[in-house]
Amino acid sequence: MLLRTTRQLPVQFLIATRTAPTKSFQHFAIFAKSRNYSKMSTGIKQISTDKAMKPVAAYSQAVNAGGLIFVSGQIPAKADGTLVTGSIADQTTACIEGLKNILEAAGSSIAKVTKVTVFITSMDNFAEMNSVYEKYFGEHKPARSCVAVKELPKGVPVEVEAIALA
Repeated sequence: MLLRTTRQLPVQFLIATRTAPTKSFQHFAIFAKSRNYSKMSTGIKQISTDKAMKPVAAYSQAVNAGGLIFVSGQIPAKADGTLVTGSIADQTTACIEGLKNILEAAGSSIAKVTKVTVFITSMDNFAEMNSVYEKYFGEHKPARSCVAVKELPKGVPVEVEAIALA
């Protein structure tokens, strides 16, 4: 029989319902098993390009997982790793250009971005950062968070990461 007991169901199914399994829940479990949803796919593809700064630690520039592109935080740096200095506008531009180059290497684009997270070391820089951000995402307007942090890698004042459709 294909029905599973509560003990055999993956924890995420039980947490999602927050109740004891019902008949409809058991039918969903059968459906999930038939569609192989009960196991997470390990089809994660690493994305890299020479058109953006190489990672400075143990991480990928981006990964494609389940049809989504997860781009690691981009700091203001050229592809060769040279840090971009100057105004927050210049540094934000460098971050988003790096992000854009990685998305293109993944077969995606800025237009497919669904979520952006911006980390800045001072909210005093928000308006200047936002003016550059609007040039790239003005009409598109993906979901966004802007988080003030104490410090960022290599002492930079801004970092941008994103999630996009593949």
